Amino acid sequence: MSFVFAPPQQAVVPVQDETYSYFPIRRVFGIARNYAEPGAATKDTPFYFMKDCYTVVPVADGECARIPMPPQSQVLKHEIELVACLGKGGRNLTLEQASRRLQKIRQMPNHPAWEQILASALGSGAFCAIFGGSLLDCAISTLCGIILWIYVLWVSAPYLSKVIGNITGGMLVSLMCIISHHLIPSAHLGNMVIGAIIPLIPGISFTNGIRDLAAEDYLAGMTRLADALMVFFCMAIGVCTIFIIDSYIFGSMIQLHGMLTDPLTANWLIQIEVAYLGTVSFAVLFGVPRRFYHGAGICGTLGWIVYLVFTRLLGTSGIEAMFFATMIVVLSSYQCASTLHCPVIIFIVCGIFPLVPGAGVFWTSYYIVSDQLQAALNSGFMACKGTVAIVFGIIIMTEFSRRFKLFNVWNSFVKLLIKPLNPRY
Repeated sequence: MSFVFAPPQQAVVPVQDETYSYFPIRRVFGIARNYAEPGAATKDTPFYFMKDCYTVVPVADGECARIPMPPQSQVLKHEIELVACLGKGGRNLTLEQASRRLQKIRQMPNHPAWEQILASALGSGAFCAIFGGSLLDCAISTLCGIILWIYVLWVSAPYLSKVIGNITGGMLVSLMCIISHHLIPSAHLGNMVIGAIIPLIPGISFTNGIRDLAAEDYLAGMTRLADALMVFFCMAIGVCTIFIIDSYIFGSMIQLHGMLTDPLTANWLIQIEVAYLGTVSFAVLFGVPRRFYHGAGICGTLGWIVYLVFTRLLGTSGIEAMFFATMIVVLSSYQCASTLHCPVIIFIVCGIFPLVPGAGVFWTSYYIVSDQLQAALNSGFMACKGTVAIVFGIIIMTEFSRRFKLFNVWNSFVKLLIKPLNPRY
């Protein structure tokens, strides 16, 4: 078939779907009552209009669109539309039926219960190893992760408020770890609790809050960060409660002396493997579609490798290492999002998880209940500095990724890593 001139490409918009990446556009219909100047009275009668499909400008998450100014125009206005497209069972619905259908979709579980429980178990064990736990510590943390997520799915989520659920979740984890410590004195209590409590860390609220601040949406950013802080606080209350009860029963507080590092799990190869496994596990808990598991794991692993390089080889502090590792996670996340056609926040949330100072929550809580106030202050201050390092890492690299097309070699490297398990991209 020959044409007098080349026909335009099919107009499309990106979609979030397990199977498809784009939605083809043929016609754009609009119905409105308030299509008027800002502050002007709305029209009484709705009116209908059409737009050419080629006026639609698809924008990938985290990208900036360039909209050309018509040469004879002095004012250019744009609209941003979010469309929820119902698939199966979504034809010829009334407004009430569509509302019920959307509510049913919201209540659907992200992944099967067995998959979430397995992810909680593997994530707890993996992060116990990341923080230096021995194989015994990792095994106990894995068991705690199973019991914790069973509790979350069938007790906490359906029957308890978020505050009470996080407090009791922290109590349950601490109780299981302390019992294990009494039964097996060689197990390292601090490492076990840190690994087992990780599934409760509010990674989504924390990361989205930072992103909102970077986008200058200060109200939403502070609200989400406050929500994350409340979860940390509730977890700390749960941990402190069990340690205090144990001290009353046995007459003294359990004495801990910081995290212990097992030489076996500190091995570079094992650290890389557990960083990948832990990141993928929390991608499951965060409801990430399965086709993005590998990309999330790559982002988290690359960030952890950079952290290890800075702390072990270059001798920098953990705070500096967190800053540069976060920048690598964000840079890798943008490349994964561009390659896999999905929102970048998926990879940032999962990728920074190995860097989130969750250990600081435990140690600050422990030092408070054991009356080591100076140590508690130091631990809490270090956790705050780590959080600030992550915040600035995300903000700076997000700004660079939006405004500059840099780091082509790194982007090609990341694309090479994620291609084997995503061949259709």
